Amino acid sequence: MGPSGQQQRATSLATASAVLGTLALLAVLLTFGVLFFVALPVGAAAAVMGVVARRRAGGAGATVGVVTGVLAVLLSLLVVALIAVVTIALDGIDLGGLPQAIRDLIPLNLERELDRQLPEVPDGVITE
Repeated sequence: MGPSGQQQRATSLATASAVLGTLALLAVLLTFGVLFFVALPVGAAAAVMGVVARRRAGGAGATVGVVTGVLAVLLSLLVVALIAVVTIALDGIDLGGLPQAIRDLIPLNLERELDRQLPEVPDGVITE
């Protein structure tokens, strides 16, 4: 394969890197991190392909692939860290008694609301 074939391969690799990096970055940004599990490997692949393409031929496409791939990986790792922190923080909170506490408040709030809305009935008056 001659130099033109090698150049063509590097250009294709750079283009693929730029496309994958952009898609990975959009996946993590537009879904607010929900697709981090897609963006992480795709962004890593884009960064690696971009580095290989830059070594072979250089070019703006390879640089775009490296930059967007690295950004997608970093943002995905940030989402993973955030999920870990929230999970650890929520693990320390006792939520076991929450439903019972809410059930205990319902009669109190209902009684207060009934007292507020219903008129006072004089003693000895039957309301049924």
